[in-house]
Amino acid sequence: MSDRAGILANLRPAAATMTRLYACGVTRTVGTLTVCNDGAATSFRITSGKFAQLNTETKTRRFWDAAIAANTTIVMPSRSVLENGDWIDVYATLATLTFAFDGVEEVLNA
Repeated sequence: MSDRAGILANLRPAAATMTRLYACGVTRTVGTLTVCNDGAATSFRITSGKFAQLNTETKTRRFWDAAIAANTTIVMPSRSVLENGDWIDVYATLATLTFAFDGVEEVLNA
């Protein structure tokens, strides 16, 4: 096995559009999610789930219309392990948010 550490995903989505931030391939991943707002106060959504789940399912919601103040960064470390087919989707009410997922991918069968 080999590991890849660092920035795994970095995205500034269009306003009001649920967008895939990260999809786990044939790996196990642990990471930190960061939300940075460089504009006016707004809100965001984060959903995550398993391969067959849809981001519209209520049970995939992690943050829903969570407030973020102007010019603020929120860092969310996670102990959750993502596996093959797992995903993280993000949504910004305004196009002033950047989402980053940093972590370690443990590549299986390498």
